[in-house]
Amino acid sequence: MCVARVRTLDEPQDASWSRIAADLWPDGLHQMWSCSTKETGCQYQLRDELQLNNFIYGEDERDWLRHNAHTFCDWDRERRPQAGDWVPIDPKYKPRPGSMAIHLEDVEHVAGPGCRYPGGYIGKRISVAEMQGCNVVQCLVPKREDWKPAVDDYPFEKDSAHFLSGIRAGLCGRDSTVVVNPIRHGVTEMSHKCPILDPFDFTTDEIPFHPWCFGTWMKLTCSRLGYVPVDDLVKFLESQGTLPFQPVQHHFEGADRSWVYNPGEEWQAANPFYAPKLRNLMERAMDVPSTFTLHDGVFQRTPPKASSDIFSLLPAELRHLVLQYLPSKDIASLRLASRTFHQLPVSLFYRLLIEDMPWLWEIWSDDPPYFWATVTEKNLQDHEKEGIDVHDPYRQGGTTRCVISHTIDVEKHLEQWTYPKPSRYKTNWFTLYCDIKKNWHELKGLRNRKRIWGFQTQLLDLMNWSKDLRT
Repeated sequence: MCVARVRTLDEPQDASWSRIAADLWPDGLHQMWSCSTKETGCQYQLRDELQLNNFIYGEDERDWLRHNAHTFCDWDRERRPQAGDWVPIDPKYKPRPGSMAIHLEDVEHVAGPGCRYPGGYIGKRISVAEMQGCNVVQCLVPKREDWKPAVDDYPFEKDSAHFLSGIRAGLCGRDSTVVVNPIRHGVTEMSHKCPILDPFDFTTDEIPFHPWCFGTWMKLTCSRLGYVPVDDLVKFLESQGTLPFQPVQHHFEGADRSWVYNPGEEWQAANPFYAPKLRNLMERAMDVPSTFTLHDGVFQRTPPKASSDIFSLLPAELRHLVLQYLPSKDIASLRLASRTFHQLPVSLFYRLLIEDMPWLWEIWSDDPPYFWATVTEKNLQDHEKEGIDVHDPYRQGGTTRCVISHTIDVEKHLEQWTYPKPSRYKTNWFTLYCDIKKNWHELKGLRNRKRIWGFQTQLLDLMNWSKDLRT
């Protein structure tokens, strides 16, 4: 299953994809019936030319009963419908003699201004760029005895018992095997079995994951451990059946359920490595005068000191030391209780950013983003250097073009995804802290990153706990 997106009227066809597969469109089946061209502005386009022969002209109510997988509309009987035609549809329309019925799977739902389509995220609420990679899957593959390192391996691939497969856009059933791109270490396909829910052999089966999540895992573990614990993660998953209780079991219980597309929750499908507005906020924070120092106060004026305030007797050094031990909420309370702490230094907000937003790796990490979280199969196929056609029953045409090698300059490519690291001493951390808070609703990628980081922090703690338990 895929996380679906419904394009708007001014977007191209490839800006839509369905919940069934990444190369299909949001069709007009039962989800369509809350939207009409007249009331919501939604349009419907005929897409599948092979199925267009199925259209009929209704003669009476019995046609509706016989063809309830069709929709009816007025159409010029002198002209056959063709793929690409736009069809005005009203769910309340009742078939009558002369009306035309078109198979609902042939119709793409295109979002209008008032679209209420519940089968995908509406394009006006989240862009294609923000959702890039939301349906991509990758695997950790157990090494064979004849495994040899490759030039594009990550360091952990050389040191661990597992390596990375290529990627696949769009998920199939957990009992299926799909073709991947590119071919890495001779692997052309992978399975989707869940190591928690399905019968699983950790010595041979691939462990599927989302590149967004694995890229976040790399940032988190490198910041806390100094390395990426791939083998420890695999051992933790393998040990789930032997622990006194299964600490991650409940996270997988809804794996077979359909995605629910609640308006306002589009950020859950946003790429955590893509937050274009963050670049603007960081540049604004780095734009400081030459006289700027971290000791500068963040507020315009400091109120007169109150003689009855006991904290006013403390030297500035001790007051700053007190602030270093308090979280942001306690600092806010202290400022209300003591006017002595009305003014705060810029340097304080560097610490608060690290503590309150540990997932904001742009301010502390020198490593580039995870490459496989920034590309799609199409990117690789468009930059193919060498490739072969591989049988793929899950793709239209029955084959997939598998890339053996590509011409993407990885270093230059990642530069587009890397934000300039702010200078510790020449950045207004207060401005950055406040701007992220103020613009939080628009920073969809960061919101999803925070969610993933929070879960993985718990996962890492559980791994350490279970490791201690096993020893």
